[in-house]
Amino acid sequence: MSEKAGGTKVPLEDVATSAGAVDSAAELAKTPVDKLAGSVDTLGGQAGTTTGLVDDLATAINNLPSEKYIDIYYRIHVSGTPPKGRQHGGPVEAGGPYMIGETGPEIFVSPLAGRIIPHGQMNTRAGNVNYRNIGGDTYNVYNYNAAAAAMSFAEIQRIRRQRLNRYMGA
Repeated sequence: MSEKAGGTKVPLEDVATSAGAVDSAAELAKTPVDKLAGSVDTLGGQAGTTTGLVDDLATAINNLPSEKYIDIYYRIHVSGTPPKGRQHGGPVEAGGPYMIGETGPEIFVSPLAGRIIPHGQMNTRAGNVNYRNIGGDTYNVYNYNAAAAAMSFAEIQRIRRQRLNRYMGA
């Protein structure tokens, strides 16, 4: 019987050694697996954040008006001064730019000399006038150097060509 007991000693030692090797391998694999699990969690969080940002962008794009009209006026002033303001009315000179507008700045350049009549004085001068704004959105783009103005002009030309091609069926 001692032979059998002695004979079983070697396989039991092999099982114990093997179990230790498995434990050691499992311990070695634990750190990379934990890191991978953490990365997957982080990636899942980033995916949620990215999805939210994409949803916000889609909402912003859907809220944009369907058609845009962009008018860009630029003039490089040697002195660097902005155009004169005429929000409250006053005389204008031919060819000179003027800032006007009750709710925000607009650029006005008249080919002839004339006068800006402020909004509050329109009814007293012209009677009870009813009017409605039928234009599209207005975007004022200020270019303070020649390179920016050239890029804006090129973009406007591209948009005009694209719009013309669309209307012509091209």
